[in-house]
Amino acid sequence: MSTTPNAGAPDLFAEFMYHDAPGGIAFLERAFGFQPSAVFTNDDGSVAHAELRVGRGYVMTATWAQGKYGFVVPADIGDVNTGCLYVGAPEVDGLFERAKSAGAEILKPLTDTDYGSRGFSARDREGVLWHFGTYRPTAGSNDWYASPYTQVYTGHEYEDAPAAIAWLGKAFGFVEQAVFAEGEQVRHAQLRFGNDIFLTSTARNDLFKMKTPRQLGGRITHTICGYTDDPDRHCAQARAAGAQIIDEPEDKPYGENVRIYVARDPEGYVWSFGTYRPAQVPQAAVAS
Repeated sequence: MSTTPNAGAPDLFAEFMYHDAPGGIAFLERAFGFQPSAVFTNDDGSVAHAELRVGRGYVMTATWAQGKYGFVVPADIGDVNTGCLYVGAPEVDGLFERAKSAGAEILKPLTDTDYGSRGFSARDREGVLWHFGTYRPTAGSNDWYASPYTQVYTGHEYEDAPAAIAWLGKAFGFVEQAVFAEGEQVRHAQLRFGNDIFLTSTARNDLFKMKTPRQLGGRITHTICGYTDDPDRHCAQARAAGAQIIDEPEDKPYGENVRIYVARDPEGYVWSFGTYRPAQVPQAAVAS
């Protein structure tokens, strides 16, 4: 099940929704420097699907609609998030001022950490949680990721993080790269998927108001999507590990040879895996 990256596209990328997706997209561009690389609208002006890029990182968004995955907008549930985005960037001081000027809610001001990073945390106009820092984990020696360019990392928390980490390896093929734990409490873990990194830890009460889907009765604010060139085989592996398959592998009408399945893990997070990646951009453009 190859997850070898290609130039200009990631192996893991997050999706979240806004009530005012055009406004949300404009805010991400104004506050955080994201650039829309693809936006598809419905007849009523709502956003059916959008992809935004910063450096070599991508996120996806759309206008919220009631759906079977239990999607909610963080602002509707007290700014609680079931996922977050970490943006690793070479310089964050200017980004911090840009975010403040655009009206982002600053949750944690610019701080120098004990692990050598400098960063801040914020919520956007509809409550989606973002972290920014100069620290950038890399999955290996592949210079596509081990570069000076900005990258976006996906992440969320688990009530039983050690069990979740083991399960993600068995079901989806994640590989432990770094786990920092105190007993059964995981302070921080990095899991490799192909040449990308997923971040996780033990769920805890803090100023960021993170919750698990199980704590929210099955509601989610994010999904995480992964690239695999064999969705059917990947789905069979996930099913054998106990994943709840929400959508069986299916050919999609968008893109060329796109096939995707959707699954729910034991703590209620929703994942999709398939042959789709966000739109590629010229290699010369990734430094922006």
